[in-house]
Amino acid sequence: MSAYPSRPAVPSAYALRLLCAVSIGLLAGGCDQPTAGAVGPHSERFFAAVNPAARECVRSAMPVDHLEDALASMTLLPRRESTLPHDLDQLATCTGAVELRKGIARVVLASLPEKRSRLMLEQEDTPSDAREISRRFAEFPERLGDRNRSQGFERRGPARISVAYQRGEIAETPQVLMVDLLDLPGPHPPGWTAGEMVAIAALDARENLIAAGVYHGVAWARFSDAADDSTVQVITWGDVDGRLLFRAEGASREVLAELLRAFRTSGMM
Repeated sequence: MSAYPSRPAVPSAYALRLLCAVSIGLLAGGCDQPTAGAVGPHSERFFAAVNPAARECVRSAMPVDHLEDALASMTLLPRRESTLPHDLDQLATCTGAVELRKGIARVVLASLPEKRSRLMLEQEDTPSDAREISRRFAEFPERLGDRNRSQGFERRGPARISVAYQRGEIAETPQVLMVDLLDLPGPHPPGWTAGEMVAIAALDARENLIAAGVYHGVAWARFSDAADDSTVQVITWGDVDGRLLFRAEGASREVLAELLRAFRTSGMM
């Protein structure tokens, strides 16, 4: 037996490299693992829009990562499906149908690109007083291009005000410009903002959506829509967190542009 103590075995250079590679792989793999139950950006906006009392019910009904994926699918516009994915539809038992759509609208609104409509003119000085809006609508000209004002298609509040033009006696869908006053009870869900209404309009337009976006705080969506036996071109817009929702519709893009020019001249934009 040797008088000297034995030295520990020194690993070879190859063994050291292999050990380092395995260690790094394990660390990287651990970092890449998603945090279970983490709330993503779409889910966070959804939870912020629904009643706090419904949140635990939603969490119990669906894992948040599945919720995130289902909500992300709603931001892919235009879309063909006329109904919600089953995963989201089942959440109506927690939130109610209207509040579920409000949460989805907030998700869609946040996903709209920063983009200006080529058709819509930028808003400048839109009045917020219902009486002033009504007065300005009443002062629209009796004739616009080759169309006359059609009183039978117009509304005078309290929650919706509109002006309409039609060409002579021809049975055509009139071009219409309207505003919904969201602070007043009317044909819209209570408590919704104009931005949420625009987002849900873009969602409901499905494959008929032409474009949508947000520009300088104004959300807008342009799409085609069926009216009687014809198709009209529609654009709807409003401040993201505003209480006035505007909509213009006409037989063509050119007719729509003509109506919006008159809208600008009236001091409404």
